[in-house]
Amino acid sequence: MSQPTHEQYKIQPTSLPTAPGVTLSQAQQVITASILDFYLGRPTLRKLSLWADTAVFSDPLTTAEGRAQYTPQWYGLQAAFSNIERLGGQITSDGNPIELDLKTRYTVKGLGSQQTVDSKVRIWTEGEGEDMRVRRVEDRWDDRSPQDTTFKNAMRGLNGVVVRKLVTVPKSIEEEEEKEEKEKGL
Repeated sequence: MSQPTHEQYKIQPTSLPTAPGVTLSQAQQVITASILDFYLGRPTLRKLSLWADTAVFSDPLTTAEGRAQYTPQWYGLQAAFSNIERLGGQITSDGNPIELDLKTRYTVKGLGSQQTVDSKVRIWTEGEGEDMRVRRVEDRWDDRSPQDTTFKNAMRGLNGVVVRKLVTVPKSIEEEEEKEEKEKGL
């Protein structure tokens, strides 16, 4: 079974340090690096092809279930923030889930206000090698689980639906990469 590569998905290899004893497989490295790109506001459909169609993304503001909901969540970072900076982090577990500690500073577009978020990110996968896909990503701010109240869960689910109506997502990998090449040529 062949292994996915960073070049295949146009991902920069991650420079996030690993905790002692943590060793990611090649497939885990590619998936982790792609998600780290997402957290810096650099989503692409090619990287999102590493996600299962039925995958789930959740954080204290959102529960996005399925490709139609989680894809706009990542593109929404570009729309909402003028600057996203990783302040630190570490890969703390190579199991299933893969676990990351991240510290990220977000600058809100138009306002210039900044917010720093300490996250414990858990990434569940399915499959192996080139068939490995993201099944679930859970982002716990300050390593706290969102309070599970009916109202809060309803609002998180609504956010997952509303964002896809507000954020433009490219129609295909080819369209996205063609647009990117044109922008580089300007």
